[in-house]
Amino acid sequence: MRLLSPGHFFGEIALLTEQPVSASVRAHTNTVLLKLPKEALLELLKPYPKVLHLMNRIARTRMEENDFANTNDRLLHL
Repeated sequence: MRLLSPGHFFGEIALLTEQPVSASVRAHTNTVLLKLPKEALLELLKPYPKVLHLMNRIARTRMEENDFANTNDRLLHL
């Protein structure tokens, strides 16, 4: 289980790998969430490839922590 702070994100593994969602999320306080389809996120990130790189790095780390196979082969790139 992981506790996320304001400004952090979740769901990136499913979004970036096109795999089924692999985690459950529960808020402990009132929370505002933003749900983006993959296409919308990639369009928003086109001018910011470093942000996508950071998301891929975080996804890779989380996948390794959860022992996903073929971690690097699954991530998307612009």
